[in-house]
Amino acid sequence: MHIQLQRYDPQIVLEDSRADRSAEKFEPFGGDGVTFSDILDLINPLQHIPIVGSLYRKITGDFIDPAMRVAGGLYLGVRLAS
Repeated sequence: MHIQLQRYDPQIVLEDSRADRSAEKFEPFGGDGVTFSDILDLINPLQHIPIVGSLYRKITGDFIDPAMRVAGGLYLGVRLAS
């Protein structure tokens, strides 16, 4: 049994991670802007409950944009606090 090991070069890893981050463009409402689907994601409590939201998105294949995730979390938190 022959195992070939590769040499770890931290400089290559650092350059790769920089290239990945520079290629990504942050879009708070996604590439399509605010849609009706985003509004449904905002008011759907299953999207914002910790652990349940992750499971819900994994099972349904749904995706929630970052701005809607923050707004929905704030909305749900205020509703639960009052």
